[in-house]
Amino acid sequence: MLAIARYYYLWNRFELGQIVIQPIFARYYDLKIADDMFLYMRGLPMFDESFGYRATFARLAGKLDQARWELARAKSELSDLDVDRLELDLEATAAGQLRMKRAVLRARVARTIEAAVAELDAVQVTSNDHAWLADIRTLARAELFRRFQTPDMEEAALSEFWPRQALLFEPNHAFHFGFLDYQETLKPHYQSHHDI
Repeated sequence: MLAIARYYYLWNRFELGQIVIQPIFARYYDLKIADDMFLYMRGLPMFDESFGYRATFARLAGKLDQARWELARAKSELSDLDVDRLELDLEATAAGQLRMKRAVLRARVARTIEAAVAELDAVQVTSNDHAWLADIRTLARAELFRRFQTPDMEEAALSEFWPRQALLFEPNHAFHFGFLDYQETLKPHYQSHHDI
């Protein structure tokens, strides 16, 4: 279902995305528990992964209350779930726990390209990390090059990014790392190279 929802995200079909992920949330509420291992053993995605999709679709559709309502319901009906971090992400779309997320946030407020790149380069991605964290860094560079109006450098970063992330980042990653607005500017490139 999340794979289908990802394509709805790529084609700006946010309401359909909400509909296709609804059975996942219905199952969470049937089970009444959101422990990651418990859900994994039943073939379900972790709550924060699914919620990242819910929040992305809600924000991009201008209906953030849908995501707020989901968190309120989850808080009252699901055990083994801490929604505080998700509430912060939803409201600030910038609270960070990961080293890369922190670097991305710092790069966004850096006053110079050099300072922003230094923040991103300071994070060491090890074999214990998700491989896609390096792609987060690449996309963050492209975003900052756009901010500093250096289109050649942005294009160079994107030429490195596209072969590795042809479908852009999944909605949950775009949400958690604050790339929603920037990825919106990249969707036309994706759409122009693919059929619906």
